[in-house]
Amino acid sequence: MSREILLACLPCLYALLGASAVLLVIVRHSRASWDWARLRQVHTCERGSVQSLSLVVTLPIFILMILFIIQVSQLMVGIIVVHYAAFAGARAASVWIPAYYESEAENQLFARQYGTRGDSIYADAPMQNAEGKLLKIQQAVVMACAPIAPSRELVSRSNPTISVPTWVVESNATTARLYAQITRENSNANNSTNSGSSRFAKRLYNKLAYASVSTQVRVEWQYARHYTSDRYNDALQVTYNPLDHPDIPWIPGEVGWEDPITVRVVHNYALLSGVGKFIAARLVPADGSQDNLSPKIKTTSGSFKERVYSIEIPASATVYNEGFKSILPYQQRRP
Repeated sequence: MSREILLACLPCLYALLGASAVLLVIVRHSRASWDWARLRQVHTCERGSVQSLSLVVTLPIFILMILFIIQVSQLMVGIIVVHYAAFAGARAASVWIPAYYESEAENQLFARQYGTRGDSIYADAPMQNAEGKLLKIQQAVVMACAPIAPSRELVSRSNPTISVPTWVVESNATTARLYAQITRENSNANNSTNSGSSRFAKRLYNKLAYASVSTQVRVEWQYARHYTSDRYNDALQVTYNPLDHPDIPWIPGEVGWEDPITVRVVHNYALLSGVGKFIAARLVPADGSQDNLSPKIKTTSGSFKERVYSIEIPASATVYNEGFKSILPYQQRRP
């Protein structure tokens, strides 16, 4: 997993080095240098009231490069967090799928619709109506993505186009009570502590709400395509839920014991407003080639309270299913 994170952060690292080099060139071109003695007299000195042309030209580019470096650094943090969220979801899947939960039996994952991709079968977690074990996996992913979500209010509670899951409200209330207990705000009756607790609860809700509506979760596992008398599958590992078995019916939502489970996560990472707007603008290169950067920036204005510029960060993690069911089907017959 560490190798995948490094490879995913490699383009951002190249961009960071390039922006730092441009910043160094701008500083040298402007011939700026530190003068501590003059800096102490800046509030009384009236010299240099007419700014030099080099400063006027280079200052906007300098500020833009600073913002770009900040955005790339935050994007690298977002890539690391989304990869961790995928691992958290995969770990939750390996724990919850073998368990008996509500109406779902051991090693079974209920979904309204299943899909196939090559040698794998998958189930997508809906953003609003997930339930059962799929909901537990989605909660683990969303909670892990919440730290990189914006804390400002983007998802309105009265917006009919976006429905925030009920568990977000419940989790926010539980965490706010825990925060108040840790900081002992319940024992203080003054207004400052109460306002601090309410601000924390509001910011936490904004993060959870954005992460829940901007994160896609898919659970994928392998299955045996064909059954043969001597071996269940030549290409994949042995499973107790094979296709085309003469006696045992195949269950689409059943995950084999010790079969690999992959959780794929796609998070729409919100960019800084100024930098996102600049990158989202279509640029026409001088050589007439196609702009490959701006099409990757998504602009969403109708669903949120303000226009949001975001970029998709994909990640995946694979773990093996736990449980106690035998790797081979075992049937008992009465004498």
